[in-house]
Amino acid sequence: METTELTPILKPVRRFDPNELGMHLKAHHPGCPKRVRKKLISNIIERPWVGISLGGAVGITIENYLRHNISGYDNLLRLGIDRKYARKLIRPQIDAILALWRNPPTPNLP
Repeated sequence: METTELTPILKPVRRFDPNELGMHLKAHHPGCPKRVRKKLISNIIERPWVGISLGGAVGITIENYLRHNISGYDNLLRLGIDRKYARKLIRPQIDAILALWRNPPTPNLP
């Protein structure tokens, strides 16, 4: 009987530079509040990333941040709602926030 040994494909582990992350967030999500931007950068730099781009890491981290800190996702899970359905329920809220963050903040008018 012939056997084939499977070897894992090793992908490089990446750690991202905080300054690059800050520039990326300011360029692609200029409406993101500064305090949130700092939290996102902190979350991204504290973990290793495998096989993902800087933009991908930012996208994953923003989605997670919004899901667990802004939306009612965790409350839905505590109520016994299925994870997949809970994500579907909060998707419009996440999309609306992302749309706001893609534009520069509007100045406060007197």
